[in-house]
Amino acid sequence: MNPQPDERIADPACGSGSLLIKCGQQVGANDFSLYGQENNGSTWALCRMNMFLHGMDDARIEWADAIRNRQFKEKDRLMKFEVVVANPPFSLDKWGQETASVDPFERFDRGVPSKSKGDYAFILHMVATISADSEKIGIDESERDDSPEGIEAWIRQYESLKPLILTDADRAEMDTAMREQSAIRA
Repeated sequence: MNPQPDERIADPACGSGSLLIKCGQQVGANDFSLYGQENNGSTWALCRMNMFLHGMDDARIEWADAIRNRQFKEKDRLMKFEVVVANPPFSLDKWGQETASVDPFERFDRGVPSKSKGDYAFILHMVATISADSEKIGIDESERDDSPEGIEAWIRQYESLKPLILTDADRAEMDTAMREQSAIRA
């Protein structure tokens, strides 16, 4: 993902915060901002604790559903980020499809995903929150049960969507970069 100093990094389905932490560690300095949103209260609390344990307690982690109750807004519009990462909840069927066609943030103008494709809804949300001059979207498919070609094919049908699908090689590269940064600091 190659996050840079002064960038805002977000994860709309942050879970325990591991992707945010990895991105923050990749920056190699403390001048970045982390934003995460998690719907599960216990997991949200774990994420807050992880941020504290990794020295990233300035991270803004909110407890709410990112599709139905977006917390990060500026002037009633979606806040924009230079880096957006997520391991979206795949095959989520209660993601808010019934109200997506009247979404106040117009995240589903490219089309409303079916009720069983909550992961696609999260991807459209991520695209809506990326800053205009960035293409740093990372989708971690490591826990996906079906073939990644399906979601990649769906993404690539939209010419304006060019996110990076995080592969095992990408995750290994992120882990190597984090180890190198840790060795430099030591």
